[in-house]
Amino acid sequence: ERGPAPMRFATLVEELIADPGLRAAIDDLLRIKRSAQESGCGPPQPLIDAFIRRELSRLEAALPPPPRPFEGDALDRLLLESVLHSGLSVTAGITSEESAERTDQAPPVVPDASDDPV
Repeated sequence: ERGPAPMRFATLVEELIADPGLRAAIDDLLRIKRSAQESGCGPPQPLIDAFIRRELSRLEAALPPPPRPFEGDALDRLLLESVLHSGLSVTAGITSEESAERTDQAPPVVPDASDDPV
């Protein structure tokens, strides 16, 4: 059954490898690895190496383009203007309520958590 990892390696080979020569090379390598110590290494396997190179090239060609770098200049200006505007009111000793009274606007209503229906 084909599905997300983890899956049996034998199932993966059966599903993805159609070339009988490559399958035989993979089976040979598995036999060698099962009989060798964990740190054992051996000569390169040309059929397997060629398959891996082809797959890496194919997958690299299918990569989506890298994301554009984030340009936050407009957000930086907005933040700076907001902080400066807010800072001027505070440094002038004007509270948000006083500022609202001076502009004949009601201060913003902040909902109380106790008002939320459960």
